[in-house]
Amino acid sequence: MNAGRFLGSSIVGWVLPRGRIARALLFKTLTIAIVIGLVTAGGYSAFDYGYQKEMARTGALEALNMTREAAKRATYDLDPVLALTIVDGLAAAGRFKTVTLTDDFAMNLAEWRGSISDSLFERSARFTVPPMEEIVVLLFDDDTGQSLGMLAGTIDEVPIFREWFRHAASSFLLVPLAVLVAAALLAGLFHRSVTHPLTMLAETIKRDWIEDVEPGTLKLPPEHRGNELGVLIETINSASSALRTANAKLREVVEQLHNSESRFRSYFDNAPEGIFVADEAGRYTDVNPAGCALVGHDRENLLNMTVLDVSDPPERAWHWELFSGLQETGRLSAEIALRRKDGSRVYVWLSAVRLADGGVIGFCQDTTERRAYEATLKAAKKTAEDASLAKSHFLANMSHELRTPLNSVIGFSGAMSEQIWGPLPERYLEYARLISQSGEHLLGIIGDLLDMSRIEAGKTQLSLEEVDVGIILTEVLSIVSAQAESNDVRIALAPDFRPCRIDADPIRIRQIFINLLSNAVKFSPHGSVTISTDCDEKSHRIVIADTGIGMNAADIATALQPFGQVESRAETRRFQGTGLGLPLANQLVELHGGRLDIRSKRGEGTTVTVVLPKRAT
Repeated sequence: MNAGRFLGSSIVGWVLPRGRIARALLFKTLTIAIVIGLVTAGGYSAFDYGYQKEMARTGALEALNMTREAAKRATYDLDPVLALTIVDGLAAAGRFKTVTLTDDFAMNLAEWRGSISDSLFERSARFTVPPMEEIVVLLFDDDTGQSLGMLAGTIDEVPIFREWFRHAASSFLLVPLAVLVAAALLAGLFHRSVTHPLTMLAETIKRDWIEDVEPGTLKLPPEHRGNELGVLIETINSASSALRTANAKLREVVEQLHNSESRFRSYFDNAPEGIFVADEAGRYTDVNPAGCALVGHDRENLLNMTVLDVSDPPERAWHWELFSGLQETGRLSAEIALRRKDGSRVYVWLSAVRLADGGVIGFCQDTTERRAYEATLKAAKKTAEDASLAKSHFLANMSHELRTPLNSVIGFSGAMSEQIWGPLPERYLEYARLISQSGEHLLGIIGDLLDMSRIEAGKTQLSLEEVDVGIILTEVLSIVSAQAESNDVRIALAPDFRPCRIDADPIRIRQIFINLLSNAVKFSPHGSVTISTDCDEKSHRIVIADTGIGMNAADIATALQPFGQVESRAETRRFQGTGLGLPLANQLVELHGGRLDIRSKRGEGTTVTVVLPKRAT
């Protein structure tokens, strides 16, 4: 009784459900139930049809085997009466459509063919069901094994169809009904346990939460305390509390975002650089006051313009290429020319990036004055370079013009000091030696001037070959040995000196070491000069260390300048020189791809390190 009432209330609850979801769920449930029932009935009917055919085949074979012995006697004795009795008996079983008994000569001893009914059912059966096969039982003599004949019968398909149709009708009626009843029971259970409580919960939410003066807390009905609906309500209340907390944090975030946007707008509007924002089509969407002042347009006009409208006409095609490239690469830095409203040209350095929405933002810094200043600097640099080149040409020409008469003076004074043309008084011999020494000194100065001018003019060419640094240093030591002896300077190679072969111009390398060793000897009276080397796979280091007067950092910078003389101390003024030896050596080292390092301290001496590459590049 209770089950019937439950089923009735469930069906009524589903027949007249409340809510679109409940009605849709009802329709889907019934549709699925009917489909499942029909598919199940169809599957069962297909299986039952095969089963009925197999049972009919098995029964027919058993019937024929049961009459095998009698059929043997009838065929052995050629007894037509017995044969007819056997055939009639098989026909009476109702399984066969035709029955035939033949002897071993294929002569019919007896034959039966059933009558064909003209009823609609049998016509439908014979039209629907394919004809059954003929079952044949061969008859043999048990003693001799000789063939006696054959007993054959064709199964009648009408009884099979009748039995199958009866079962199929029951299946298609009962199975869907059973599935539908089960679906109704499940639907009723689902309605009572899910749909109805959810409907009540929705009404409660509408009444106690949405329409409440203080929304956020659902009232839990006493009858649902502890069940699933009660748990759901408590969960919703917890979620509501978390949502209120999240809303409070969201309001804080929104307020912070608003403040951040206000600060950004303040930065944007007060930035000293022009800031332009454009969409992916190049139309301006925002611009700051500095940008407006840069191009001479007000903001309202600029927001109706594109990036090409403010471009300098000769550069518009290039500007569009830059804009298209910015869309692909995402970044751009270039100096471009813009056309102001008054028609004047302004140069800006543009740094732009692509934004996430496809637009771009560009920062423009006015470079017009800087360009003018750079042009002035370039002109001044060109003038200075021309002046330097003219000076180098002048020095080269003057050096050449001075060397010719100087060679004559040196030659004649040398001949006089050697008394080639006869003896001279001692006083005139001293004059001739002074003239020769002064001429040699002046010729050395002119040579240094000529070399310096060639280097500055870029006309010095190196003749590179593999040279032995040890051999060249030995030759140079023999050249400066007289100067070292006169200054009482001890000069020698270090005990760990290692010779090395490098690619270099031997004449220029010899000149470098003559200048450096001459300076070391000159500024180290009564001292010593030591030469050491260090060779690795890539470079060769030659270190010349003296115990002379030394220099401070400012003196080193002065000494490396052409014609630089360290005149700040009284003790250095007695040393003669033009100030070209060290700068010339430095420039020749750099021509070889090396470097010259100087470390010195006043009163403690100077260490000069020459680093030369082993192989020319």
